[in-house]
Amino acid sequence: MKCSTDSSQRNGMSRSGQANSPTAGQTLGRFVQSAALLVVLVTLVGRCFLAEMPFHRSSRLAFTALHSSAEASDAPFWVDRTELVRVSLATILVGCAAVWLIGSALTGRVVIHHRLLLGLIVLFAAWSLASALGASNKRLALVGWIEQVSLLTSGWLIAQICIDRKRFVLVVVVLAGLAGAMTVKSICHRDVEVPRRIRDFEMYRGQRLAQEGLVEGTPQAEMFETRLRATEPEGYFGLANLFGSLLILLFAAAAGLAGEKIRRAVQTHKARKNRGQHRPGQIDPQLLWGVLLALVALGTLGTLLLTRSRGAIGAVVIAMIGALVVYAFGRRWARHGRKAVIVVSLAFVLTGLGVIGYGLKTDRLPTKTMTFRWFYWTASTEIVADRPLWGVGPANFPAAYLQHRRPAGEEDVKTPHNVLVHAATQYGLPGGLLYIGAILYVLIGATRPGRNLPNEQTETPKGRITAAVALAVVLAVTAVLVRILLVRLTEPYLLLFDVILPAMALGLCVLVAWWGQELFHGTMRPLRIALAAGCIGFFLHNMVSFSFWTPATAMVFWVMAGACLAQGQIGKETTIKRLRWLAADGGILAVVAATGFLLLPVAVRQKHTEAMIHALERKNPADAVTSARAAACADLLDPVSASDTAKLLAAIGSPAPGQGESHLREAYIWAQQAIKRDSAQAVYRLHAANIALEVGSREKSPWHVQRAMQHMAEAIERNPNDARLRRDYARMLLKISRYRECLEQLTAAEQLEAHLFPESTERFTLKEVREIEAMRQQALRKLKASVEQVP
Repeated sequence: MKCSTDSSQRNGMSRSGQANSPTAGQTLGRFVQSAALLVVLVTLVGRCFLAEMPFHRSSRLAFTALHSSAEASDAPFWVDRTELVRVSLATILVGCAAVWLIGSALTGRVVIHHRLLLGLIVLFAAWSLASALGASNKRLALVGWIEQVSLLTSGWLIAQICIDRKRFVLVVVVLAGLAGAMTVKSICHRDVEVPRRIRDFEMYRGQRLAQEGLVEGTPQAEMFETRLRATEPEGYFGLANLFGSLLILLFAAAAGLAGEKIRRAVQTHKARKNRGQHRPGQIDPQLLWGVLLALVALGTLGTLLLTRSRGAIGAVVIAMIGALVVYAFGRRWARHGRKAVIVVSLAFVLTGLGVIGYGLKTDRLPTKTMTFRWFYWTASTEIVADRPLWGVGPANFPAAYLQHRRPAGEEDVKTPHNVLVHAATQYGLPGGLLYIGAILYVLIGATRPGRNLPNEQTETPKGRITAAVALAVVLAVTAVLVRILLVRLTEPYLLLFDVILPAMALGLCVLVAWWGQELFHGTMRPLRIALAAGCIGFFLHNMVSFSFWTPATAMVFWVMAGACLAQGQIGKETTIKRLRWLAADGGILAVVAATGFLLLPVAVRQKHTEAMIHALERKNPADAVTSARAAACADLLDPVSASDTAKLLAAIGSPAPGQGESHLREAYIWAQQAIKRDSAQAVYRLHAANIALEVGSREKSPWHVQRAMQHMAEAIERNPNDARLRRDYARMLLKISRYRECLEQLTAAEQLEAHLFPESTERFTLKEVREIEAMRQQALRKLKASVEQVP
């Protein structure tokens, strides 16, 4: 292994400047490397058409009273393959890195650029794995770990592959195609899906509210209707804020490529005019394609504005202003690059300190939305103070937050909506610094001046057109298959407006972005400036968002930042020759380990879970229980499958006394297993308490009643500011004649509710208020009667 700055041999040139004929191994190696790039791009496109979320996975099953002699509920069941998809795609990305290593080994040498970034990723992977193994929910932590490691790896891998200018252009072309697809999806959502949804709600208003468990006139019902009537485009995420993050990146790619095409068309026009070769009325095709792509970029920008995401809009405005400044003063910026980075960093830090100072002084921020974020951040500081070294583990923030949530922080938030805070809470301060260090490395590298490349040999026009059409078809088919195979489309019209039209737009925009004069030489300065500005805008938006942990948006960032980084200054490179196959074997070993230890348990559990769902749909609860047990045993780290088994057994064991007690006892065992697999979640203790209380009531067992109360007390410890949880505790206490404690919990519940904003949807409904008052009166009567009986 050696370090070198000479890239002539890598580019197929001898030191004398003459071209070397590639060997069969080099040709095969480059083909394998290109295959790795294609798989990364296909995965990228597929993810943008999915709704993968980094949230805590909870049961999607609606269990009601099921037993052998009763009919199953008509409540809908559906298959949720999100976690399996997340682990599978993460393994595929790790596999792409292994394939690239194999391709490099075939060429005779593994050339590694950006060693510092690779070092940061390796250290982060090791530290975050230790954090995951110490997390409460280890299954969720390991899924979050492999996902983030694979995303960072994809960015580093693109930084290696896109040293080649043609591959760099290919990545940007795909991003521009996604910009067109997301714009068309937004048009379909706004003009077709939302009107149909509103008409359906108006025709079946009462039925739709009942399906959601809502009562007409309540704040919850009003909030549901407001969201249902919202026209903001959400893409495939269901959240306009996340969609706004994605559009920041896609707009930058489309606008930058359009600007590059138009600039080169203008240069060609001037050159022809100077040589006297220009004919009046002649239109350069490059200009035509550039204008069409500029229209796509404007459509993407318009869609971003329609999301009404103030954070995303503000971030893209800052990014656009910065891009224009850099473009106008490029030479001066290049001469004073370090100073410029220091000034920008100081401005960022001072702005952050100003926000923190304002928050500390007033205990809130200027708007209601930002005030809630302030609540998230202050609670997160307590989480970091509790576990500063290792954090709570990847994807384990939600349970930790509930333990530190203040009474006014009504939301059961899943992330702190800030990349700096989120990294620190999940991985601890050292792991968080490694993660942020990797982000800053690619951002700084992306802003450095690009390389001025000579003309490269390219395919014939016929071959170029064939490749463009093939790529467009592959990506469009990928988008269609992803939506059809992995997403439940409840209405036939969705097949056209949710799948086919956006996929067609993807293919057409890829062709538009590809066509025209070659872009394989020069510095591509406008394009790189736009890409870097988009990445910085994305980072700024993540001061109030969680897009770095949403697989689709995060992968677009890492791929785009990696591509931009690759076209910057290369610097020193590490070349591995003798040990190149050892490096490739290491990549293969990583894929095998990820498949065996992470993917396989999730896949087997998914198989049994789907069998359980199908049994419930067939109204066969006995087979459903068998499959539920198998799912819980297949993945010994997963608490959800154990909890589902407990709930299903409890539902089957709920008929009259004398029947189903064995099912209830087994249900309690599985409920305890769910607690063991995730001790930080209050909801599993609530389920266990309900089952234990039922067992105690049926079997007259004081031990089970005592256990139920212990579970509820522990649930309150883990979620102390949940008013409804305290109301549930009070109901249990009333049932077992502990009247004073019941009154204490009812008072605590009302005090917690008093901290909420008046318009909060988390406030008790009128029905709940009446129930609480009835419980209080009953407890007071019973308490008074018991006092009067004392001699």
